[in-house]
Amino acid sequence: MYLLFNEKYYADCAISVDRIRINFELSQKICETIRSNDNSIDHLINAPITYDARNSDYIKGSYKFYDSTDHMSALMFYLKVSNNGFIEFNPNKLFNCCGALEAVCDFLNKCAVWKCQRFDIAIDLPTDFSELTPIKDNRNLMMYVRSFKKDNYTVYWGSKRNAIGTAKMYNKALESGMDKPLTRIELTVGNKDEKGWINKLHNTYPIVFRKSKEIEQNAKLTKTDKAFIRLFNSCGDKSEAIAAFCLLDRKKRDKLQPYIHGDKIYFEKYDDIICEVIDRMIEILSD
Repeated sequence: MYLLFNEKYYADCAISVDRIRINFELSQKICETIRSNDNSIDHLINAPITYDARNSDYIKGSYKFYDSTDHMSALMFYLKVSNNGFIEFNPNKLFNCCGALEAVCDFLNKCAVWKCQRFDIAIDLPTDFSELTPIKDNRNLMMYVRSFKKDNYTVYWGSKRNAIGTAKMYNKALESGMDKPLTRIELTVGNKDEKGWINKLHNTYPIVFRKSKEIEQNAKLTKTDKAFIRLFNSCGDKSEAIAAFCLLDRKKRDKLQPYIHGDKIYFEKYDDIICEVIDRMIEILSD
């Protein structure tokens, strides 16, 4: 059960910070102590650590925390020789672990400077993954197949995964083994204090349509148009269906898109709640 301080609701939709990256700068004194101890950061954060790299250029590792059921959650740590670095973690998972929130806040208090640099915002829609259709915008649209199970793939908007300004959509119910429909859309956004941040947030929103089951019967379409809609909706592999749709000329796509894809989801209505969960997360870390 995740902590609810990081989750807000809009109607039946849940929104939370799913991952956060915090940039920091350590004091010269702390860095000198680290180097004099063979680049050890064992006691910098109050948790056991596993090192991925430890040399004169940088230190990389994962601090491990455990919840009451012994489920492990990791905090990724990276420190460069220039005294700058970052930590990255999923607050929903990490802060369920004993002492994790206190350990993170204690570390940030040791830093000369720290700043929340990147947030992954999770928008959980109680909608079956197969009922949603992703549409390409000015970013690259890619599909990564996780397995050969039906609807077990991730849709990415943007060439570089998890970079600021990218988005993705996947079947959260299938990933979590849930018996209720749930689709997750994740947005990767930068610091909210940046100039023009709200416009950047709007540019990060993907184009997604929710299927409308009545629209074909009510539309004045040709028999060929209706046949194409039936074929599209019955196609088992959504990626093949979308590829076929893209082969149509622009005029035909513009005509059929509302009927094939259904109702557009307007993510702008979530602006205030997204700002609220980010502000709340920064407030918690600053206490």
